[in-house]
Amino acid sequence: MKCSVPTPEERLRVFISSAQNEENGLRWTEIRKRIKNHLKSCPYLNPFIIEDTASTTPSNQFFQRQIMRADIVVLLVKGEVRNGTSIEYTLSTKLKKPLMAYFLKDDNPSLDVVKLKTNIQTTDYCTYRELDSFEGIEKSIFKDVLENTIRNYQDSSLFHDTTNMDIKTVVIHEEPELSKLSVPNKTTIEMFSSSYKHIYDLIGLKHLLDEETQKDSKFHDFGEQLIEWLIIGKPMQCKKEILSLAENLSDVYANTDWLIKRWNAICYVTNGDILKALDAVKEALELAKSSNLPKWIINDILIDYRNIEAQSYQEKGQILVEASAQKALNESDTIIYLPVLDRYLDNVYEGILKEEFKINTASRGTIFHGTNIQSVINNVENYFFSAVLYGSYTHLVLTRNILADTLRKYGEIFDDSELSFECVKLLIIGGETKKLESFLTQQWDKLYPLVSSNADMLWELTQNANSIHRDAIRQSLLSFIGLYLSDETFIAAEDYLFKFEEKVYWGNSEAYFECIKKNINRLNSNEMIIHITKIVSDNRFHIGRKLADILLYAKIKDVALENQVNLKNVLLDKLPDIVKNGGTPQLIAALISQNKDVFYELRDVPDNGLVGVQEKLYRINVGSDEWESVLNEEIESAKSQFETNKKQGVYSAFAFNPYSMISKIIRMPNETNQDSIMRIITENFF
Repeated sequence: MKCSVPTPEERLRVFISSAQNEENGLRWTEIRKRIKNHLKSCPYLNPFIIEDTASTTPSNQFFQRQIMRADIVVLLVKGEVRNGTSIEYTLSTKLKKPLMAYFLKDDNPSLDVVKLKTNIQTTDYCTYRELDSFEGIEKSIFKDVLENTIRNYQDSSLFHDTTNMDIKTVVIHEEPELSKLSVPNKTTIEMFSSSYKHIYDLIGLKHLLDEETQKDSKFHDFGEQLIEWLIIGKPMQCKKEILSLAENLSDVYANTDWLIKRWNAICYVTNGDILKALDAVKEALELAKSSNLPKWIINDILIDYRNIEAQSYQEKGQILVEASAQKALNESDTIIYLPVLDRYLDNVYEGILKEEFKINTASRGTIFHGTNIQSVINNVENYFFSAVLYGSYTHLVLTRNILADTLRKYGEIFDDSELSFECVKLLIIGGETKKLESFLTQQWDKLYPLVSSNADMLWELTQNANSIHRDAIRQSLLSFIGLYLSDETFIAAEDYLFKFEEKVYWGNSEAYFECIKKNINRLNSNEMIIHITKIVSDNRFHIGRKLADILLYAKIKDVALENQVNLKNVLLDKLPDIVKNGGTPQLIAALISQNKDVFYELRDVPDNGLVGVQEKLYRINVGSDEWESVLNEEIESAKSQFETNKKQGVYSAFAFNPYSMISKIIRMPNETNQDSIMRIITENFF
């Protein structure tokens, strides 16, 4: 079918998404081309498929840009949801692109397909079609695209004057929402009550709110600003509000000078001025003592004092051995607690456990209406704003961990990757490096589509991370997302990484090396070697494994000759230290293989680790030996270990495992003489 009109300048862009390769005999390439050719018959449509363009841009990044440009996205799925398709769906929904999904009937669809259908159903993002075959699919899509465009125009006209209609959705909750105002004094948390809703906008749960309009509470704007600091790390600019808050707490505290000093400390520490924060919290402590405040307030100020003092030492690269504040806490005859906050914290975790128990013990086929996540989050906010009223920096920071833990648990309970992704963002803002690495490692398969499609945003988010932990969290995150950053953002990240080299010392070198190693294929090899050479020359490392791996995989051919020579001269002195501290001596073979004229001297450096099996591996790696000699030596080692341990009641542990190398050699058919290898294995083991 052809439209007899000239091709207009502006056309409707249609992105056609499916698995890239053949799937159980289904030739996706042919289907995509068939759909494209049919859509092209209309001059108002401009379809795009992956075969259209060759690009130097990484494929994921290129496709994401095409999604961003698209007016309509067509999603084709059979029995599997490939990573690319998952990313394209995630990005389409995030950008609110019109989406049409077509599912080809499959006898055994993967869980990802079932999950995708369920997600489309539960979010009601769009409708979808289930088809017995893709025969004539191009005609169906052509018709659907045109009808969808017409409906969108009609709907925009129909609802043009009704955007302010009061439309309410009734949600049945299993239990009533807990009160936001459940504190002893009505003039306390109630002053922030209307700002509670703002948190749902920031963590993507706005759909949980009703449409009821609430009058702004006294500190509504201040409350929203505090929540933005909590969720996205936005700097606090609230001096006037703090003074006003102190005035309004005159019926709670006889004297609020100490509270103002605590808030001074909070403002300083959140803006990176640790020394001024330490001075302010000292003053708060003295004022609290002179005002005869309760022991629990004094102890809480001591906790802030201890934590901020520890940060001041960490900023200088030092370790605080014995904090005076901690000594005072140890000598205190009062249990460490903070009234009201402990109760809210109990409510948070009791709510999570209750929801988990409800889901785990439900009979098959049970349908749930609503969830208690809103009441749990409200208790998190109660905890947060109670900490605000006490001026407790430690508990303000702890709220991030509590909320992150809450979102993590509900993400697990409901298998909701969006909630888990919000947990990732909170861990970044809080500078929780170890927790972030552990969570991403454990949940990578589930989080990959969201993390990879939002890599640039996550990198930008690190700018707002806790100042003390900002560098650590940036390098940790970059190890996971470096490959998914856009070219422009990666250039900025690379610039940051190379500038940070001056701050590298033995205490943070491993994290730095890990980040370099994970991004080695995208980094400028010449610049990387310049900075690695400086670190090695200054002896600013203490473990050699990751450092050796960088040199093992570095693209030396892309490094200027002058910088190769500088590296070699440094290694002549430092190579024994690298190997002694866990680095593989095979880096010598890697360097010599790429430039023998420059690096051959490393072969003769004393204590370079090239002894025994390592020497044989070196000869193999430079192409002058065979695997058979290594295999024979490893078999002899295995026999020796067996003889030692075969006596009843005797077991000895060994520092090396010969079976690992034996297994590796057997699994290298392209690099070994398999007939000779199998003869040796047969003679020794059978």
